[in-house]
Amino acid sequence: MEGQTLDIKMNVIIEMVGDTLILQPGDGDYKYCLVWLHGLDYYPQRFLNFFLTQQLIGLLKDFKIVIPQAPIRKCTIAQKQTCSWYDIYLRDFSKPFDEQFSREEVEESKKTIISILEKERELLGGDWSKIFLAGFSQGCAMTYHVAFSLKKKLGGIIGYAGYLFDITEDAPEDLKILVIHGAADTLRPWEECKKTYKRLEEKKNVKFELVPEMGHDYYSAKSREIFYDYIRKWCS
Repeated sequence: MEGQTLDIKMNVIIEMVGDTLILQPGDGDYKYCLVWLHGLDYYPQRFLNFFLTQQLIGLLKDFKIVIPQAPIRKCTIAQKQTCSWYDIYLRDFSKPFDEQFSREEVEESKKTIISILEKERELLGGDWSKIFLAGFSQGCAMTYHVAFSLKKKLGGIIGYAGYLFDITEDAPEDLKILVIHGAADTLRPWEECKKTYKRLEEKKNVKFELVPEMGHDYYSAKSREIFYDYIRKWCS
């Protein structure tokens, strides 16, 4: 974004369709769609300001952004009912998958997310390369789990402050992947999360960006600049 000035007064349509938050250019004319998956206990509306920041609002020149809400369900680690793509029993990557997460709910959410992607693909003439998938934390893990199983050439995927399930299929060789993580993340420390990414380290289309001073959040302006720069490069 160096040297670029974004028009933060651009006309943007913002609407809730059921439990899904949708942002798109004011004239309704867009070239690409980005589906964003929120994290545990994060409702779609919390990401409105994320996409309307100076670093990311430029996407809305030609992107439709779709932020679906996960089901309201019991989350063991949060000790409450909340919006969650899957139950998390504990945070310990040394334990087997089924001791950490609900496999049934992961697979249930995968089907839901794929149906959303397929709908948006149809609206863009059936072109998978115009569909981008990204997610934060729990939504990040679902992003990989969905995109790698699709075996389609998406425009690209971005994993934000998350991890890779050991049950997730291997990434397609030609899929563009950006991994963004905070160096100051204490909830999901990079030293632990990076162990889950071993299968991605040698792939040529995977980029890792460790952001200084960024915690387990999406507030870092630097991380948003990285996000924007990569997705724009992939569209060029």
